[in-house]
Amino acid sequence: CALSSLERFDCCNNKLSCLPDEIGALENLKEFRCSKNLINEIPDSICNLKHLEELYCSCNELRCLPEDIGALTKLEILQFKGNIIKELPDSISNLIHLGYLDLSNNIISELSSIGGLLSLTTLNSTNNCVSSLPDGLSNLSSLIELYLNNNEIIEINESIGRLSSLQTLYIADNKINTIPDCFSNLSSLILLNLSSNNITTFPPSFGHLSSLRSL
Repeated sequence: CALSSLERFDCCNNKLSCLPDEIGALENLKEFRCSKNLINEIPDSICNLKHLEELYCSCNELRCLPEDIGALTKLEILQFKGNIIKELPDSISNLIHLGYLDLSNNIISELSSIGGLLSLTTLNSTNNCVSSLPDGLSNLSSLIELYLNNNEIIEINESIGRLSSLQTLYIADNKINTIPDCFSNLSSLILLNLSSNNITTFPPSFGHLSSLRSL
């Protein structure tokens, strides 16, 4: 490839409807930005970019991600907010160095494949169709920020109580009825937003959230 030395590629704010398969030949690419276009599919060849660390594909018309996206094992930042994605590929759990994942403003209904993202510090799934928190959430011991506003969540399961590093939890505008006692384990929690739910009472364990500054 004539651009084999390219490390950063920014084609944001254009009218691209597709990406060429040849993008997979940019073997030294570390950062790729293609947000704010009309792209409806990411070619599978992008999974050949073994040095890619940052991928921004927000505000396009994507319906899915490449099935083998987990091959991008050096990826640290993945942002694809503002698309029409329904589900995440199972292989996304192989992104062991991923620290930031923004999948807000899509139509994703479940997050079961995120349990392997052990380096994740920020997860944004605001404005989706998520109805429950996955059991694998408890594996994300590095998670600091979790944004789940405006979904369809009815219940907060016990897995959230194992997120000992969590400092920010926004879970407003859902359908939550009760808060589990395991919330008392969130000793690092500083910011919590539970507004616009169906909560009728707070458990006594809330008094153990000694770091909480905003509720």
